[in-house]
Amino acid sequence: MQKKGHKPLGIRLDSGDLAYLCIKAAQALNRAGFEDVKIVLSNELDEINIWQIITQIKEEAGQYDIDPDHLMKRLMYGVGTRLITSAGDAALSGVYKLTSIYHEGKWIPTIKFSESLSKSIIPGNKKIWRIYTRSGKANADILSLYSENVKDIEMFNLYHPLDLDKWRTIRKSEISYIEPLLEKICYQW
Repeated sequence: MQKKGHKPLGIRLDSGDLAYLCIKAAQALNRAGFEDVKIVLSNELDEINIWQIITQIKEEAGQYDIDPDHLMKRLMYGVGTRLITSAGDAALSGVYKLTSIYHEGKWIPTIKFSESLSKSIIPGNKKIWRIYTRSGKANADILSLYSENVKDIEMFNLYHPLDLDKWRTIRKSEISYIEPLLEKICYQW
């Protein structure tokens, strides 16, 4: 990047031991000649998390030959959810993962690799459906590939996304309606 005249503005750390990862990122950035590149931290931060990160950096940075005061000046904090909601009335947590991109008239599957199975995704363009049972109440949401039509499926085996030992079955005869939740409104590129 430097040879082409580019200089990175910053990196983002979003999970794991953020203080330790800051120190290790600073080491790598310093070795690469980017001593002032910003390090942005996020992941439901609040004043307590930030205080804990700062305290840990002050205690541990010297062990890695990192000046804690210089590192602190590089840090930026992405405080969002906890800034706008109180802990007593928390927001619904959610994560957006890119699974495909539209390029030159077709969808190309994408994937994010992670050491954590819970953060892994199935690539491909998706549809989301809501299943209503005969009671008239929403009973489950289904994620399918765009090419699949869940209205043709006779029986759904629904699994918990993180615990495959938790599952249940809904038969087509128990379903009163299947509603698509994603609708294309405008498509301009």
